[in-house]
Amino acid sequence: VKIRTRPPRSRSDKVGVNKMKDMIDARLSAVGASHPDLFDSDKTCDALIRLTGGQPKELMTFVREGIVTHGLPITADSLERVRLEGRREYARFLRDDHRAVLQTVRANGKLPRSEKNERIVRELIDSRAVLQYVNDDEWYGLNPLIEDLVPKPSAQTKRRSK
Repeated sequence: VKIRTRPPRSRSDKVGVNKMKDMIDARLSAVGASHPDLFDSDKTCDALIRLTGGQPKELMTFVREGIVTHGLPITADSLERVRLEGRREYARFLRDDHRAVLQTVRANGKLPRSEKNERIVRELIDSRAVLQYVNDDEWYGLNPLIEDLVPKPSAQTKRRSK
């Protein structure tokens, strides 16, 4: 689900965010609950949705993990714990040879492919470190769990990747 727009001027996509909220509402209504039963605030709900990168499976996984962490309602603290655990998993997985591809994705939403880097690209897509969005034009984004693990590209790198 496209919950943000394409880099480099990435910002929230309200339509996509609302679709994710609809998924949460559908699950909650099935058990006779509402948002205040699940989240301590709308801000926490929005943060959880951003953390998923628009992946419905991650949405439900993060809700479950948030509940397991500190019970109900899910708070900013329990969500931070979910983020840290996910970040640790990716930190163990990512290698230096992933860096150039990740920086290009961060800079412009493009996934540079060549025979030389095909294995790296496959690893990043398969692991969901890089997310593919095909709602409009196809573009790619970093999984929010790894955004702070990928150094921001220099001005020179940005010029080369255009």
